Amino acid sequence: MAKKGRKGKRGKKPSEPAPKIIYFDFDDTLIDKANFDSLRYCIPGGLVFPRMSKLFPETKSTLRMLKSKGYEMQIITLTQILSEPRKIEKIESFGITEYFEDIHVVRAKNSDTYRSIVVDPTAAVMVGNSFKHDIEPSAAIGMRAYHLVRSGDYPEYRSDRIKGIKRLNDLLKYL
Repeated sequence: MAKKGRKGKRGKKPSEPAPKIIYFDFDDTLIDKANFDSLRYCIPGGLVFPRMSKLFPETKSTLRMLKSKGYEMQIITLTQILSEPRKIEKIESFGITEYFEDIHVVRAKNSDTYRSIVVDPTAAVMVGNSFKHDIEPSAAIGMRAYHLVRSGDYPEYRSDRIKGIKRLNDLLKYL
């Protein structure tokens, strides 16, 4: 007797493969940009003293745990003011670059940007705080996305590829 095709255990679709690469946004995902001051101070001549920033409390321990589980991690970060070398300097100043294979500093975050960076969207995950810049365009190319909403409610997601998380270490529940 021929067996009928199976969808997986108990008639469910097989689950997606575990991701191999995790892409993170930087500002307001790994660091708290508004921790001490919410203002920028400008002096005559256009020099800007950046906001005082620090890592969120769970950032290093979460990155360490993900690295120990064998995930490759990369940063995709938007820059509008700083040059690419200055943005990378800023990231290096937080002492977390040892966890990342690559840092992509981009001028725009849209589907085309993600397509140019991500080789296999089905094996990748995006973690970020901006629905418009991190979540929507990455999900549009087939990535799974974790929307980091530290306060307030999650929006209603129209895709099962998107999940909301309140803290970075909540990601460990899903991966």
